[in-house]
Amino acid sequence: MLLYNIAMECHHEHNEILPKEPHFFDKIAVIISAICLAHCLIVPAIIIILPFLGFLAHDGWVHATLIFMAAPISAFALWRNGGWRDPINLVLAIIGILFLGIGAFASHLSYWETPLSVCGALLVGYVHLRNLHLHTGGLSH
Repeated sequence: MLLYNIAMECHHEHNEILPKEPHFFDKIAVIISAICLAHCLIVPAIIIILPFLGFLAHDGWVHATLIFMAAPISAFALWRNGGWRDPINLVLAIIGILFLGIGAFASHLSYWETPLSVCGALLVGYVHLRNLHLHTGGLSH
């Protein structure tokens, strides 16, 4: 109960650093998920057309950058908006981030990299879209 009261006080405090719009980070997380999907699904097609861009496909820095942006922003968005209280959001977000992490860093599972990354990005994006719709009615707010 004490943690809940502290979280609610933090949630209602006026903070100059954070955006005033409470679902800003949900929207950012959806954008990052879309970037992950584009990287997994569109980059291979671009490489077929323009082979000199092959460095974008399997460079570790691309995966590391995306996962290190996605995980903290997703966690913060769900914490800030209380989305973590919904067990479906929490479980799907954890599975999505795990899939992204495994796809990005488990080099011995390279065959599964794309399917895991795509599923992870879809799950994380879905969680944040779901959070937006549950708490604000959609992306327009």
